[in-house]
Formats: sequence, C-alpha cells, structure tokens
Amino acid sequence: MHYLYHGKLSKLHFEVISPFLRCPGGAQNICAELEQDGFQVSVQEGAIEGEWLCLARLNFIPSTGKLSELQVVFEDLITKIGGKYDGWETIVILK
Repeated sequence: MHYLYHGKLSKLHFEVISPFLRCPGGAQNICAELEQDGFQVSVQEGAIEGEWLCLARLNFIPSTGKLSELQVVFEDLITKIGGKYDGWETIVILK
C-alpha cells in the first residue's frame, strides 16, 4: 500500500485542473474536449476579470504514468486553444 501524507493511494481520487483562458469560449472548448474523455466539467469565471476556468474532474487511482499522461493532455489542450495552464490538484483520501 502506498501513502502520501497519510493518504491511501490505492483509493480513487479526483484530478482537478484549472486552466486560465482569456474568453469563455476557450474554456468551453477545453471542457467539451475533456468531457468526451470522461471528465466531469464546468466553466467558471476566474478571479481576474476576463479570465475563465475550465474545471475538470476525473475519478482514478493515481500513478506516475497516469499523472504524466494527464499533464501532457492538459498542456496540449491549452497550447491548442490558447490560455494559461494553472496546474492541477487532487483530493487525498485518508486511511
């Protein structure tokens, strides 16, 4: 069993990304593409006027391979559509 900060890595986790974009259309385009890949998505206005967020969630058991794969997918989408990739977060399930 692997643990990270007392979290159990064999349990399902959520992957969340928050790319910033200059227009709501770009965020909607990214969310539409990620939705086709099984993500639960939503578009929200960012903290800075004129920026928008595509929030995407996916249930999976974390692994180095899966995290690397998702990083490439997110960066490719941002490059293709335009915007700024703000990284990802995960919810850690405790013991």
